[in-house]
Amino acid sequence: MDDAQKKNKTNIEYGTWATFSQEFQTAFKSQNAQKHTLHNLNTLLIKNNSAEDHVALFKTLVTRSGLKEETNIIQKFEVSLADHIRKRINLGDKPKDLKDWYKKAIQTDNQF
Repeated sequence: MDDAQKKNKTNIEYGTWATFSQEFQTAFKSQNAQKHTLHNLNTLLIKNNSAEDHVALFKTLVTRSGLKEETNIIQKFEVSLADHIRKRINLGDKPKDLKDWYKKAIQTDNQF
């Protein structure tokens, strides 16, 4: 083969099916995992857990979800609280930031 023929020939390596499959799974897994985490975050309720456990789980889900906007995170946290905790917090001084929300939720839960 001369130089002109070599230039026109494309050497494309497609790899193996296993490599393709792994790369495909990796590419879509992260998107699906983030969507799944956001869903869990949006549907999280305190249920029978203590507020401390709830805060720990909520923090984990926020980290996995990639959410950064504190106002949005606070809204999700407030909705996730049990009614009696949320109402009690809203009767007093409104928490000023997310850390304050976590602290007041735990304090309020410990009062019951």
